[in-house]
Amino acid sequence: MKVTGFKIKQQIKQLDLDKEALAQELASSYIRYPNEVKRTPEQVITDLQKIEENIAVLQTYQARYNQSVFATFEE
Repeated sequence: MKVTGFKIKQQIKQLDLDKEALAQELASSYIRYPNEVKRTPEQVITDLQKIEENIAVLQTYQARYNQSVFATFEE
């Protein structure tokens, strides 16, 4: 599979969206009504940490990719 800067950027954006969704889930996970099935705040936080780690890895990879790519412009 060929990796491009655009693909890396899109994956980071998708993970950011996933992170926002989990942040909203976290806010609502503190109150649970009887017979309501929700994940615990600890479970949501664990998923948030995994996403943050994945974003950090991709950002590191993106920086290395950007350093290795050279562009030439002709007038």
